[in-house]
This record gives sequence, C-alpha cells and structure tokens, in this order.
Amino acid sequence: MMDLSGVWPGGGLYVIPTRIAGEPGFMYSTFGLSNPDMPATVEMVDAQSTSSDNHGQRTVGLAGTLRQKANIRPRSDRPGYGYEMIVLARENADWPLWVLQWAAKAEVLKDADFLGFVEKHKGITVEQIGIGEGKSVTLLISKAHAPLPDHLDLPNGKMELLVATVITEDEMRWSMTNGRDHLLAELKKAGVGQMSVLDRASVVRIEEPDFAQVASLSQAKELEAKGQLAKLLMFPAEFGGEDVAMNVVYVPPRTVRQRTAHIQALRAWIEDGAINNLDVRPEYKESSFVPSRIHMHASHSDSGEQRTLTLEVW
Repeated sequence: MMDLSGVWPGGGLYVIPTRIAGEPGFMYSTFGLSNPDMPATVEMVDAQSTSSDNHGQRTVGLAGTLRQKANIRPRSDRPGYGYEMIVLARENADWPLWVLQWAAKAEVLKDADFLGFVEKHKGITVEQIGIGEGKSVTLLISKAHAPLPDHLDLPNGKMELLVATVITEDEMRWSMTNGRDHLLAELKKAGVGQMSVLDRASVVRIEEPDFAQVASLSQAKELEAKGQLAKLLMFPAEFGGEDVAMNVVYVPPRTVRQRTAHIQALRAWIEDGAINNLDVRPEYKESSFVPSRIHMHASHSDSGEQRTLTLEVW
C-alpha cells in the first residue's frame, strides 16, 4: 500500500496464526487505525510508479506529493478512527489482505467512517470487493462478538474491534429486509459466526417470485419497486450500451451482480484483441417478461474467432 506512505505512518496489515473454535486458523488484522496520530491529516497526490521489475509487471517504487487534506476529520475521544478491522479465515491466503487493504484505504483516504455506520445500522453490508484474479466478495461488517473481545482499552481510549465476514448474495439481500444484526444471529446459529468461508452455502433462503407469471412491463416494474427485480442493460453500458427501452430487461438483482464476471471476461478479450464484436440476445420462457437466459456472443471480424457467455437467470 505504497500510496499510503507518509499518510498512514506506522500502519499496516498483519497475519496472525491462531486457533478459532479450537481449530487452527488465521486472523488478518489492520494495525494503526487506532494510532494517536490518526485520523490522517495529509494525502498523497500525483502518485506514480518510479520503477518496476519482472518485465514491468511488479511495481517496486512509488513517488508522489504529500499535502494537507482539505477536509481533516475532527478528532474524538476515541483512539484514531476508533477501531481496528479483522478477517477470520481457516486458510493462509492473500484474499483477506485484499479486503483489509480496501477497508484501510477507504478509511484513511476517504474517511469511510465504518465504525459510525456500523453503530448506526447495527452492521453494514458491502458488495463487489475485489480479492484478486477477477474475483470479488460480499461482506458483512459488524462489531466483534464472543469469543472475540468486543473492545480493547488503549492508553488513548476505547478501541472497538470490527470484523469483516464474507457472506453470500442471498444473505446480503435477506439482511436488507431483516437487519444486519439478525443476519449475524443467523450466521452464529448456523455455526458460521464471524468466520469467512469462500463459496459456502447460504444460511438463509430468499424466496423469489414465480418469474413465469411476470407477463408485462408493469408487473416487472412492480417487482423492481420491491427489490425483487432490477433493470439491466442487455448491451452493457461499459461498452456503449444506452439506457433505452429496447436495451432494457428486468432480472433478479443477483443476475446483475453475476454479470460482473462476464463483463470482466469481455473486457479482457477486447484488451487481448481476441474480439471486436458483441451481440447480446435474451432467451424467454413462454410469455414471461423476465428472460430465462442472456447470451453474449463475442466474435472477431477478421480472425473469425467466436466466444459465447451465457447468463443463467432462472
């Protein structure tokens, strides 16, 4: 996190081998958000890589200008930002560090105030946090619960401990109606607790409407108002798709998030010169207004290469 050099002096991320519920595991933790010299009073601008190795793929130097922030967050009776954040996982891996890197930068550089939002809403959910290799996770951020300590008393005040827990899309949607604190209760009841496990099954179930019975635009918009459908541009806005009626379909919110991986794949193919044409076509079941599949046919006009991505909707 070289763009935090001079901005977050003494700050960093730690990987701590530990035992979780009697089993070996790892605690990934920020270190320095509760330092007495926080919140940050300076920022780095015009940051640029100064050198690289491994054929330019790995940055080994960064230069920039430090200047005083235009809006300095007022200090409080809490130490620094008032908290440190952790991720609990069974495996020793890089992805939890991606989560903490995102969180630290959001707080130090953009004053995200995670602690304030967690206290106001009894936890918060955040989606599409990148963890490398084109993958992303959805998080529940909440205060630590037993067997973790709920706070620590430091010389400069009371430090809260926040835990970022990987959750499923269904769990995030469920929490929007039932509350983040109730989702944490369900995770604890299921034995997951605040442990992060990638690609696990949901501990709650979202009942979706019968999409076969959605036969008109007005019905689709009614479900959109309830959060059960979402508007999607068939030809993606990322590639010039316009928000016009002929380019709009209504799909479950999970489908919008699932298509992110398709967009990333298409972008990579374009950058590699593998494709230069894209044709998107929905597939419907009987009279339903909600597409059952969305096919993205990519091709190259010169090489003739063709690739197809299909999004399974329902």
